[in-house]
Amino acid sequence: DPLEAEPTVQLRWVAPGEELGNPDAVVVPGSKQTLRDLDALQVSTLGTQVQAYAAAGGAVFGICGGMQVLGRELHDPEGLEGASNGADSAPGLNLLPLRTVFGGNKALRQRSSQALWPLLDASRTLSIEGDLSLSVFPWLGLDIGPTQISNATGFDAPYMARMETVQVRVKLLPLLRKQLEVDTLRLTGLRLNLGKDKQGQTNWADIIAHQEKDAEEMPETDGDRDKAGEQPAGQALDRLAIGGIEVSDAQLRWDDRSTDSRYDINELSFTTGAIEPGEAFDLDLRFQVAATQPPVSGRFELGGDILLAAGLDAVTVTAATFALDLKGEGVPGGNLQAAMTTNASVDLAAQTLSLSDMKLEAAGVNIGGHVDGTAITGADPQFNGVLTIAEFAPRELLQALGQDIPGTADSAVLNKADASLTW
Repeated sequence: DPLEAEPTVQLRWVAPGEELGNPDAVVVPGSKQTLRDLDALQVSTLGTQVQAYAAAGGAVFGICGGMQVLGRELHDPEGLEGASNGADSAPGLNLLPLRTVFGGNKALRQRSSQALWPLLDASRTLSIEGDLSLSVFPWLGLDIGPTQISNATGFDAPYMARMETVQVRVKLLPLLRKQLEVDTLRLTGLRLNLGKDKQGQTNWADIIAHQEKDAEEMPETDGDRDKAGEQPAGQALDRLAIGGIEVSDAQLRWDDRSTDSRYDINELSFTTGAIEPGEAFDLDLRFQVAATQPPVSGRFELGGDILLAAGLDAVTVTAATFALDLKGEGVPGGNLQAAMTTNASVDLAAQTLSLSDMKLEAAGVNIGGHVDGTAITGADPQFNGVLTIAEFAPRELLQALGQDIPGTADSAVLNKADASLTW
C-alpha cells in the first residue's frame, strides 16, 4: 500500500469494535462485500465514530466501495454485495450526497458518458466524450478530456459550456495537515455560451432552480449545526499554495435576445506564476473583444506582479500594466488606443486603497498622479489624490475623438492646455 510505504505516514488499521481515536485523517477502503461491511460498521458503532469525527471537522476519504459507504443510500436489488441481514438496501453514513445501485454486470473500460445531475432533466446533459483519469497518491488528481453541458431549450448554441481539457491535482499528504497544495491548474478550449431569451429568461435559470430545490430537500445531519444551533464556521487552512493557473484558447459569449445585443470575448489566455500568500507572482491576461451595442472590437491586455497577504485580506500589484486598442462605430473617433501603468494596493482589513505612480496615455494625452482611499467598503468612503495632465493640444484631441471643433476668432485658441487637479 503506498500509504504504508510513505515514511512520513503512520498508518493504523481500525477493526469494528475498536476505538477510532483522533487521527489526522480517516480512509474508508474498498470492499468486496460493501453492504456486509457497512452493516459491520454500524453494528460496532465504528460507523457512528466516523460520522462524529467528520462532524467535528475531520478529513474522511472513501475509496471505491468506501466512497459508496459514505453516501446516503445503497441498493442491491440482485443481492450482489452480500448484506448480512439479507436486506437489499441500507442507509449509508450520509457524509456524501450519493445514492448507489449495484447492477449485475461490472466492466472496466474507457467510455463516453452522460450525467443528468445536477441538471434539471434529460434535455440537459453533461457529456464526457474523452478520457477521464484519476490519481490518488501522491497527488489526488483529475484529468478530464472533452466535456460539455448542453444548452437550455430555446437557445441556439448547441451547448452552454464546453472545454477540451482540465487538469486539477492536489497533494494528498499536506491535506491531512490542513495544508492545500495544488499543482498548476490547467484549462484549455473553454467555450462558454451565456444568454437571455426575448422573455428575459437566462439559459442557466433551470440549473439554479434545480440546485436550490436539491438544497431544500437535502436532510440536515447533526454535524450541520453546532451546539448553539448555528451553522459551524469552516476551518481555516494552515497553508495555501497553487502551482499556477493556465487558461488558454478560451471563448465567452453573452447573447441577449431581449435587447438584441451580443458580446464576444475570444482568444482569451490567463496565466500566473506559483501562487502563495506572502510570495509575489506574475499575472498575464489578454483577450479580443467584439460587441454589437455599441459596435466595438479590439484587444485588452493586463499584467503585473501580485502579492497576496497571508490572511488573503490585502493585495499589492507592482508594475501593473493595462492596454487596450479599440475600433468601431461605438468608439469616439473610430479608434482608441490607451495604456496605463501603476502600483496598486488594497487592504480590506485597514480599509485602504492606493494607486501610486499612475501614468495614463490615451488619444495623445498623458495623465499622471496618485489616488488614496480610506473606508473603501464603508458607507462613506473617502478619496484624495493628485492628477496632472501634461501639455496637449485640445484641437488635436477633439479631432482624434471625432468631435466638432468650435469656431474661434483666434486660430491659436485650443492649441495648448495643461491641468493639475487636487482633491
